[in-house]
Amino acid sequence: MSAPCPTFGFIVRATADRDAGALRRALTERLAPAGLLVDDRRETSIVITREGSQATESDRQLVIALLADELNVGNATVSDLIDLNS
Repeated sequence: MSAPCPTFGFIVRATADRDAGALRRALTERLAPAGLLVDDRRETSIVITREGSQATESDRQLVIALLADELNVGNATVSDLIDLNS
């Protein structure tokens, strides 16, 4: 029996003073055209994956730049790429 294929993605966390719902909506709006999905099933973190493929380091860097520049969320952290099935 083989192990399931990994699902690579990363996790965005913002401080409590930031409205997580508003950040999630802003990320969803801006990342959907790039084929990235924002998981809305978790309350305290935002999980980013790629539709039909694996998220990459380039995707992660895109989100870091988006948070810092366009969305002005300098207090957010973005995890390394991880296997979300683990």
